Amino acid sequence: MLLPLVAFDAVSQAACLKPSAVSDIDARLGEAEAAWAALDGPAFDAAIDDAVLLLPCLNEPTPPAFAARYHRMMALRTWGTGDVERASWSMLAARGLDPDYSFSDELLAPGHELRLAYDQLVAAPGPTRRPARPVGGTIVFDGLGPEEPLDRTTIVQLTLADGASQTRLLRPGDPLPPYTPVPRNRNAALAVSGAVAAVGLGFYGAAWATRSQFYAEPASVGRLEDLSRRSQVYSGLAVAGVAVGAIGLTGTFVLGAR
Repeated sequence: MLLPLVAFDAVSQAACLKPSAVSDIDARLGEAEAAWAALDGPAFDAAIDDAVLLLPCLNEPTPPAFAARYHRMMALRTWGTGDVERASWSMLAARGLDPDYSFSDELLAPGHELRLAYDQLVAAPGPTRRPARPVGGTIVFDGLGPEEPLDRTTIVQLTLADGASQTRLLRPGDPLPPYTPVPRNRNAALAVSGAVAAVGLGFYGAAWATRSQFYAEPASVGRLEDLSRRSQVYSGLAVAGVAVGAIGLTGTFVLGAR
C-alpha cells in the first residue's frame, strides 16, 4: 500500500544511500507500467515507491523525455489514490514535455477517464518564473532550462559550485531546494557599472577623434581652440566614466563575495 504522498516524498529526500542514475529510475517506471497494465496493484505500488525514493538521489542530468515519463507515472499514481488535482498537474507537465505521446490500450483503455483527460490537454507553455541562479552553480527544470513552470509539476535539478546536486519533484507552490543565490542587486550593479565604463570608453574614442582633427585640419586659431577644449572635455569624461565603472565592478565583486 502506498504511503501518504507528502510523508513519502519527505522520506525520499532523506533516504539517499548512494547516487542513482536515470536508467535506474527508468527501469522502475517500466516495471510500474507493466504492473499497471497487468492490474497488479502491489507490484505497481512497489515500483513507483522505488522510483520516488531514487529521484532525489539522481546525480546526472534529467532528459526531458525521461521527465515526461516520470510525470505520466506520477499521474497514474495520484489518480489511483483519488488525488485528481495532483494528477492533473503531472499530466500537464508530461503533455508539455512530450506532446506526441499517447497511452497504449494495454496501459489505459480508450474510454478510461484519465486517458480522455490527458488526450484533451493542449501542449502549451504555461506561466513560468526564472529563479536566481545559484552561486557558482546551475538550476534546471525538467532538463530544459532555468524557467520554473508554475502551473504543473516539475523536476528541479540544482547543481552547486562544489559539484553537489539536488533533485526534487516540485508541485505548484512547493519551495525550491535551499541554496545560496546570486544576488539580483549584484547583477544590476554589474550591468550599470559595465554601462558606465562603456560610455567612458566611448568618450575616449570621441576625444581621440577630436585630437586627430586638431592635428589634421588646416584651421583657424579659433577652430583649433574649440577642438582642443572638446578633446579635453571628452578626455575628462572618459577618465571619469572608466574610473567609476571600474570602481563599481570591483566593489560589486568584493562585496558580493562576502
